Amino acid sequence: GLGIGDWRLAVADCGLRKLGCSAQKPEVGGQKSGSRAPWFSLALKFRIWYLIFGVSLAAILFDVSLFHWLNNLALRTSLIDVPVQFLMNDYIVPTALVLALLDLWFAGRDAGEQASFQRTVLRALVALALASITLKLINEVYFRPRPFTFDDSVRLLFYHPSDSTMPSNAATVSFALAVTVWLRQKRWGTVMLALSVGMTFARIVGGIHYPADVAVGAGLGGVWAWLVNRATWLDSPLDVVSGMARRMGLG
Repeated sequence: GLGIGDWRLAVADCGLRKLGCSAQKPEVGGQKSGSRAPWFSLALKFRIWYLIFGVSLAAILFDVSLFHWLNNLALRTSLIDVPVQFLMNDYIVPTALVLALLDLWFAGRDAGEQASFQRTVLRALVALALASITLKLINEVYFRPRPFTFDDSVRLLFYHPSDSTMPSNAATVSFALAVTVWLRQKRWGTVMLALSVGMTFARIVGGIHYPADVAVGAGLGGVWAWLVNRATWLDSPLDVVSGMARRMGLG
């Protein structure tokens, strides 16, 4: 216990040093008295969401001008064109994301961790399916032409897609997968988010998407990822699926 004499010594020490501090109770059970409160991580999350919101809003408000500014980087030097064409390819980053999910599926130091990883992978697939269905429904009622359709000044580094440019298919799919994983496995999710950002940014520079297309697609995928992550009732059916896969030798 803490005696009265100990409290007096603590108060006297604060007064002598003129720090204006108050007497603090000594550490109990190994817990530091100055440890950060839970609100700290919450404040950091709000800052991240504010940053995402700000970038998305800027992409929408300055959509066309921002597109031309970024697209002007194309066809100037191979130092830009080659990595942009590599990242905006239809197969490279999507294949990398699938391989990341496969790696996560078979990862885990013990049965409990492996089950958690597999649940994350299945949640990512659920978010992908829901985001893709929503994307299809949006495309049925809204069509936005590609940037190069009526503007011959666009510097194109890709073939000529004919489907609606908004929402971006690539952004919707990649962010649905990446954000779902990031919400539960930060290390894996950060890598997947970096790949998703690289691919979608390259598609703006390469002339096939406006910034707003990417922002809306990323938002669509991210919202479904967040909703699926919040749906705790999915745990039981997903555990059944992963359990069946393990019994079949697939996990």
